Amino acid sequence: TFIKTLGAQRNLNNAAEVALAALGDLGEPIQHSDMGSLLRTVHVFAKMKDSQFLALKEMDDDMKRAAMKLLLVLAQFGFQIKSNHFPFALNRMLELTLIYGVCEESCAALAIISFVTCGIHGDWNGSSRTGEIALLLLERLQANEYACIVTSMVNLAKSWTEPLRLTM
Repeated sequence: TFIKTLGAQRNLNNAAEVALAALGDLGEPIQHSDMGSLLRTVHVFAKMKDSQFLALKEMDDDMKRAAMKLLLVLAQFGFQIKSNHFPFALNRMLELTLIYGVCEESCAALAIISFVTCGIHGDWNGSSRTGEIALLLLERLQANEYACIVTSMVNLAKSWTEPLRLTM
């Protein structure tokens, strides 16, 4: 809550620093990741069949779930301040999803990645697939808390590849 309050007050750099400190307290290593490493991890997800993705277990480690929440906030603020922590946060969220299972924050991360891969990197196929996975996961987990961010990010990405009226 404190981190989100800092963000709401436009103290995004301070919010990111607090989130990073909290991640360290949770035992999450702060690594350097660039967009290239993020895109490589995204392609692991993009190659998965729906049945493989839906077979991933639900995350049951409370420490990892807390880390996912912090990483999502870090990704959201990192994007706004054009921080190097943006690709790290999303990449780590994907890694935790593959290792520990899916959670509500996984679908939000995938939706943001769908937007980024399409809008910034022009990877329309990867973006489309990542968006599909985000929507599948949103439905599976009934992650209503993230429904707005998931649907808006996925539809925004789709608007670059499909007629706008089909994305509504």
